[in-house]
Amino acid sequence: MDNTQTGKSTPISDTIGCITVLALVLGIGYLVFMGAKSAWVSHIAKEGPTPEEIQAKKDLDLLRSRIDALEAANTLMQAEMRFAERAAESAKTASFTPGSAGYQLVQSKTGTFLVWLDKVAPYANGQRLTFRVANTQSVTYKNPTITVTWSTAAPEVTGSEDYAKAYETWTASRRTKTETVFLDLRPGWWSTFNIVVSPATASDVANIELALTATLVSIPIR
Repeated sequence: MDNTQTGKSTPISDTIGCITVLALVLGIGYLVFMGAKSAWVSHIAKEGPTPEEIQAKKDLDLLRSRIDALEAANTLMQAEMRFAERAAESAKTASFTPGSAGYQLVQSKTGTFLVWLDKVAPYANGQRLTFRVANTQSVTYKNPTITVTWSTAAPEVTGSEDYAKAYETWTASRRTKTETVFLDLRPGWWSTFNIVVSPATASDVANIELALTATLVSIPIR
């Protein structure tokens, strides 16, 4: 009796075989798909953009250049406006340091005056500032209002962050006094008056600014 047995397939081996075949088919399909995709991308890259896309890019670049030009013009205009504002404000104020010589122009709403810091002297717990004012108009102004701002020496200009902080602290330390001076500013004459600022030491008045307002006008009637 022959005991030799012929090999027979089982359900498990059949399933494994099917899975293996399916995996091979899917792998081959994936490789074919990736190859086709790569070939398509390469083809598109070689073809380059369409005329419509080229024109759209040109239009976008032109728009960007115009926006940059407008932004540059706007920045320049703002700088010019700030300069004009500073110039206008500067014309309203005369700036001095103790011992400085000569006069400065002060522009008010009613006229232009020449202002000269004559001297600075200690007075009680403050400093007495003596000014001379010349009226360049042909009318007499009465009882002008004087605004004096004084401060220590400004910090030296540097580009560091410490300078910015020091300048901010210095700006906040400036003090101002407004006072009406009872005198007549006659045409073509120098008039002298004093203003006392206190408490202040000599170092506290290293920078002095003066603004003048004169609204009472006297004109002789003939």
